[in-house]
Amino acid sequence: MFRWDGEIFTCAVTLLSVGRPMTPFPDVIAELRNLGRRFSRFAPDSELSRFNAASDGWRDVSHRLHRLLRAALDAAAASDGLVNAAILPALRVAGYESSWPFTAPGPVPRPIAGEPVPQLHEVLAIRPGQARLMPGCAVDVGGLAKGIWADEFVDRLGSNAVCSLGGDLACRGGSSDTDGEGWPIIVTGGQRFLVHNAGVATSGVGRRTWGTARHHIIDPRSGLPSSSNVRTASVLAPSAGEAEWMATSVVVGGTSVAEQLAIRRPHLDITLERTDVTHDRAQ
Repeated sequence: MFRWDGEIFTCAVTLLSVGRPMTPFPDVIAELRNLGRRFSRFAPDSELSRFNAASDGWRDVSHRLHRLLRAALDAAAASDGLVNAAILPALRVAGYESSWPFTAPGPVPRPIAGEPVPQLHEVLAIRPGQARLMPGCAVDVGGLAKGIWADEFVDRLGSNAVCSLGGDLACRGGSSDTDGEGWPIIVTGGQRFLVHNAGVATSGVGRRTWGTARHHIIDPRSGLPSSSNVRTASVLAPSAGEAEWMATSVVVGGTSVAEQLAIRRPHLDITLERTDVTHDRAQ
């Protein structure tokens, strides 16, 4: 078993491969670090920051940024707007303005009312090789990127491997510890998933917190940090990219969204920690 553990773009990263990885770990790590620099919302000269700062009009974008923007539009549509990359201005207002971990300016009182975030399709448009963002808007694709990149890089490791990027995991094959049935992954509430050729993502409001009732998951309907009855959600889905937006939508929308997903997509496995119950499971 080959393994690497470290931190990239402020996230814990684990690479696993049964047998020598097809792409050497140092090459994967170097490329992930480069992607982190290219698409950081905190670096003013990053590709994402330059796109956010651009004035109205169509701009040429790289294939990678185009793919992330397409994924953001797809996630917004599939989640009925609960996952909306245009929350970046609201996230800044909430106090998340610099790379984590940061020093918050003391307790920040929760505003009485926030401002709903515009629907993503109203402010972002894409066409082959180009994208357009309405003036005054900005997007954050960091969460979606982790899932997409986990799916991409696990395939470059090999047919029996794991790529975990800050809570988004993509698995191929199955661990020898389970006779090939799947990789054992512990998620919300201590539940154990056996993951075989699939992805897992965990989203929650309990880790990146600051001030008073502040965290990094914004409810686009209010423009404020999410306050649903779900604290943490883990989703097992066909890919880490899908699992990522689904887990976030459950945290934002609450148990009713988890129930709807379980009905609409019966192949999912959803485990969540509620604010009023230790944990629950929809399968």
